[in-house]
Amino acid sequence: MKWDLHRLFVRHARDITAALRRRGLSEETAADITQDTFVKILVSPPGNAVTVHNLSIGLQI
Repeated sequence: MKWDLHRLFVRHARDITAALRRRGLSEETAADITQDTFVKILVSPPGNAVTVHNLSIGLQI
């Protein structure tokens, strides 16, 4: 299985950013974490879960 990263980004980036904004993060921080999400997807093999929760661990929200 191969990632279609562009398709994933177009489909999910807005929702990821919105979820982070609802948690009280600034627009800039939410955008940074959204970008980090897709970097992690790019370097992780398919089947490994990458979630907003996993990315926000360690942040002071």
